[in-house]
Amino acid sequence: MSGEEVDGESVKGRPGLSGFILKILACLTMTADHIGAILFPGVIVLRAIGRVSFPLFAFLSAEGSRYSHRPVIRFLTIAALGLVCEIVYDVFSGRWYGNILLSLAASAGLNILMKEAKTAAAGGNRSRAIVWAAAFAVAAVGVYFLCRYVGVDYGFAGVMTPVALCLFDFRGLEVPRVLAALDCFAVRLLIFAGCLVWLTFSSAVPGLQAWCLCALVPVLLYSGRPGKYKLKYAFYAYYPLHLLVIELISVIIS
Repeated sequence: MSGEEVDGESVKGRPGLSGFILKILACLTMTADHIGAILFPGVIVLRAIGRVSFPLFAFLSAEGSRYSHRPVIRFLTIAALGLVCEIVYDVFSGRWYGNILLSLAASAGLNILMKEAKTAAAGGNRSRAIVWAAAFAVAAVGVYFLCRYVGVDYGFAGVMTPVALCLFDFRGLEVPRVLAALDCFAVRLLIFAGCLVWLTFSSAVPGLQAWCLCALVPVLLYSGRPGKYKLKYAFYAYYPLHLLVIELISVIIS
């Protein structure tokens, strides 16, 4: 199978699910989760299906951080939409929610800092690398306390999952061969599995959260290709829109 371009970079094609299909699966499982949480709280199977959604979004977020040529714009877009959703939700519910977009925005921001540190280190600029690494460490500690005392969806484990998946992203950098060998799908899959275990045991309901391990199946089948349709902003918009529809149905039913 011939390769294709992902944001201007050639990616070796392999049979399997495209990034677009993974996004569809993430949205469908997320919708099932929210239908279960809001409309049918007694139907546990819907919540179990929903445990697959965040791992898929986290994996796709890491892929976005790896291939985006405008990471700052991407971070600001996710953060802005997350803040708007949070404000609307808090006004109507009267409580802080810490929606998933805020979690993914924090991940994207940390990935930007980590990438800058790795770029400086690979370029031999030690002082610059130290500055960026320190900025990453401070930001990570800040995110930890934000997750602990304010709260965001899936907590610190959720925020750090896309960051861990980008740990060995050395594309375009001059690094030792041993490190370059770690930047492969097999290593990312192992890291992903470890993060899912972390997500499970950091959850208040580990028995239910353990269903997130099912996300390993579609990720294992990931082809590395984005797919014919990207619809990036449509997927961002789907989050608040589907919640609005479900909440309206809940109001009508009640």
